[in-house]
Amino acid sequence: MKDAVYRDVRTSDHVSITHKTISNRLQDLTDLLLKYSEIQLLSSYKLNTIKLMTNGVSTVVQKDQEKLWKIVYSEVPRISGNHSRLLLTYICYLLTTQMDEFDLIWTQLKEIDMHCWVIDPSKPKPYHLYRRIYLTQSLSVLITVDPHFSIGIPNIQFVGSESIVSQYRKKLSDIAQKWNPDRTLLQNLSVLLDINQFPQEPVLRDVEAEEGLLADEECCICFLKESDDGQFPNILCNNGKCNKHYHLSCLQKWLETNGNQPVFDQIHGKCPHCNENISCKL
Repeated sequence: MKDAVYRDVRTSDHVSITHKTISNRLQDLTDLLLKYSEIQLLSSYKLNTIKLMTNGVSTVVQKDQEKLWKIVYSEVPRISGNHSRLLLTYICYLLTTQMDEFDLIWTQLKEIDMHCWVIDPSKPKPYHLYRRIYLTQSLSVLITVDPHFSIGIPNIQFVGSESIVSQYRKKLSDIAQKWNPDRTLLQNLSVLLDINQFPQEPVLRDVEAEEGLLADEECCICFLKESDDGQFPNILCNNGKCNKHYHLSCLQKWLETNGNQPVFDQIHGKCPHCNENISCKL
């Protein structure tokens, strides 16, 4: 338990605090450390905000009543700020049990981070249970893992120009036959996509990375990677010299605003960037 409790002298509390309140909070911390010595603590000056850390994953709690605490932030996917007020020892129980449960998922996602060109998230956190992987200039694949079924088949979506995406969608038709729970997530993707080695991110100068690579993955209409409804840019201009990405909803509104009407569940028009023909399914 040595070096388990730290005092953050930079944090100041402007409300009064009694000896009884401090004693109660110290007792909470003592009970916690007796049961969970592997958890490190970082506290505010008056012990009303506590950061719990284990294996590089953190959860922040705040004192809400004399004996109860509330989770305000957590890097563990299933532990959020929506919990009611809880005993601090029970919060630590949630943290340690969830850490064990997510260990397999995190290990497999780290393998993808090491061996693939991950477009999004650019800096994965433990609560990011998805990876968007670069395949070609015109195609990427979005993998979302189900936290309730870590060894099962994840949700797989291809992102790119419709003509190329339609070809790869056929690969998903027999995914259940090819998916082997004894293989890792990366190994299964390699078999499914028939790729021996995934493309690696090129080493670029900082200016090049800022001005080129990441910007190309944003929607060319709203300039965001993720839309308000949680969608990623999944339409790619067919013009190889353009290759701009668009959210389906953004492109649909753009084309409709410019006088184009849907025909047989599709809407056709001109690319906002290069003015070449572009279409999307509704």
